[in-house]
Amino acid sequence: MVSKISLREAKRRNLDYRAWAVPSLAQIVSARQDVDMWDGVVEVVESIREELLTNSQATTKMHLDSSMAKDEDRTKSREAESM
Repeated sequence: MVSKISLREAKRRNLDYRAWAVPSLAQIVSARQDVDMWDGVVEVVESIREELLTNSQATTKMHLDSSMAKDEDRTKSREAESM
């Protein structure tokens, strides 16, 4: 029962909550080596990994968009100064 609850709690989306739930899951997995939790732990880790990759890609796109906007502003400013 504890293993199911710990897996469910570690899957939550709230980052502040999950920051505590995942290490707790690790402690439970370590203490309960008699229970096979492998599939559930892999699922938790994969979901966190996917979320990190998605956020990383979104952040990279945001930085690129911001950089391109700054370049456009500089170009417009230079064109205005040369007139």
